[in-house]
Formats: sequence, structure tokens, C-alpha cells
Amino acid sequence: MVRYKEAHRITLMNLHMKTCPNCKTSMDDNFDVCWNCGYSLPEERVIEEKEYAESCPNCGITLDSNYQFCPNCQYLLKMNNSLFDPDDGKLKADCLRCHTPLIFNGNYKFHEGGPLQNFFEIVTNRQSYDTYFCPKCGKIEFYLPVKEGD
Repeated sequence: MVRYKEAHRITLMNLHMKTCPNCKTSMDDNFDVCWNCGYSLPEERVIEEKEYAESCPNCGITLDSNYQFCPNCQYLLKMNNSLFDPDDGKLKADCLRCHTPLIFNGNYKFHEGGPLQNFFEIVTNRQSYDTYFCPKCGKIEFYLPVKEGD
């Protein structure tokens, strides 16, 4: 009986599908662009990635248009004024544990390994984080620092 229900559900799902005229892939009925080849049904053509892709102005990698920060260089792509204090530019965030406003504690650089285990640790790339702490419960939060454009 379980198999019948699964087969019935799959059949019902297929009723709400359409086929891409370019690559013959099944598409959800409410999609206008094929997820497989990028064919646009309203425009009746394949949309090239360069037409909708964005790139980081700092490092040049291809990005999703919804990103606010570049995942490669942490460049601030879009300033969301509700996230930052207009006076000092620091992040406005509340503690996830007790919902008290966090206080900026400084920027710290971290890397793996112990103190001078290897001479080459001196020249390794260390990741930088802005740290914020909760004055009520002591929780510490790490955030990528904001690198605003010129």
C-alpha cells in the first residue's frame, strides 16, 4: 500500500511539470527558466550566465546577486543600513542567547597551528574576524569584517 501512495504522489507531481523545449528536462510548472540549460520560455532563448551574473568589484569572482558580502574577499557589496550603526559603522546585532545588544570587542586574526611550530606560519594568511560580546551572558560572536568600497 505504501508503494501505491508513492506512485500516486509521483504521478500527481508530474501533472504539474513541463518540459524544456531546448534540452527536454522536466521543469516545475511555475518556472519560466530551465534550471538545466538556462532557456527562458517567455523570451524563447537561452540566457547566458554573463547576462545575470554579478562579479565582485574587488576580486572579480562571479557572485550570486543576493550576496551582501563577497565570500572570497569579504568585500561589502551592498550596504544594508539596518544592519550597521550609522555613527561608527559597526554591526548592530543582538545576542542569540539572551537578546541583549552585542558590544564590539575588536578585530582579531586567527590561524591554525601552535606558536612557531613551523617557520612558514609567519607568512601564512590569517583570517580576520570582528568580535562582539554580550555584556549580560558573556557569549562571543565572530563576524567577517566589513570592507567598504572606495
